[in-house]
Amino acid sequence: MFGVVPIAISQNTTTSRVGTYGQYSLGVAGQLVNTGWLGFVRGDYRNGENIDGWTANAGLRYQFTPEQIASIMPLKAPAKAAGTVIAPTNWTGVYIGGSLGVEYGKTDIRFVGDPIDGNNPRVFGGLGGLQVGYNYQMPSNWVLGIEGDIAATNLRGSRTCTTVQNLALLLNCQNSSDWIATLSGRVGYSWNRTLIYAKAGGAWAQDRTNVNCVFGPLNGAVVGGFQLGPCVNQFGGATNGFSSSGYRSGWLIGYGTEFDLGKNWSAKAEYDYIALGSRTSLMSDGVTTMRDSGSLSQVKIGVNYRFTPGVVIAKY
Repeated sequence: MFGVVPIAISQNTTTSRVGTYGQYSLGVAGQLVNTGWLGFVRGDYRNGENIDGWTANAGLRYQFTPEQIASIMPLKAPAKAAGTVIAPTNWTGVYIGGSLGVEYGKTDIRFVGDPIDGNNPRVFGGLGGLQVGYNYQMPSNWVLGIEGDIAATNLRGSRTCTTVQNLALLLNCQNSSDWIATLSGRVGYSWNRTLIYAKAGGAWAQDRTNVNCVFGPLNGAVVGGFQLGPCVNQFGGATNGFSSSGYRSGWLIGYGTEFDLGKNWSAKAEYDYIALGSRTSLMSDGVTTMRDSGSLSQVKIGVNYRFTPGVVIAKY
């Protein structure tokens, strides 16, 4: 016979606050001539009631406006020029660029004739593509533009689903897309070297729906005295799966910001909401009809090259 023997455990913990201390620092910073690269090295000494020691750190960063830094850096000799003044960016012109990002959303897949059956898988994927557009900046700093883009994507999502004939959720419904394209108008406002904008337009995407039996090739087989499935279509026929592919179109709204890096290059960050319309199709088994629809959000970053003169630096 076994019993439980209780034991007592005790522990003492002592802590103390750092308290008051002094810190003494010495460092140096510098900029690589004619570039935006800046570096620093710094040492710190701390001493007090409960602390005493040295620390050191160093860093390197890139300044996207190196001319502003250069204008305030100390010089070995008196400067001949009073400094530099950076003219605000003029965004007028054609541009081309690339972007990367992620997209996520929800697709609604239904069997036509059985509106309560199907499911709504969540979809997620990465994207990468190209964009081209044109901006016109008005004297009031408002910027009007048009932009088109196309991106490759691995957008995917699946959930178990059923028809009236197959209440046991033995089918897996998957929705996927390999590319998506948009065409939109933009309106924004330019402030110094930053452009803030909103956009709206149309969207088009490749669309594919796959429905597979969760048992695969063992669908309907008897294993250990139990029958697996069978998976059936809308009309009760045994099936291992069916699919269809096509296109969906819809609309988008979005907003973003773009920053002039100099020498006609700019970087941007953007969010888009895309509502794609529905697609009804006869599946590959020749008897099942399905309808899918959905929406998604995109978050992406990118760079553009503008075919106009870059930032003008006036010296006087």
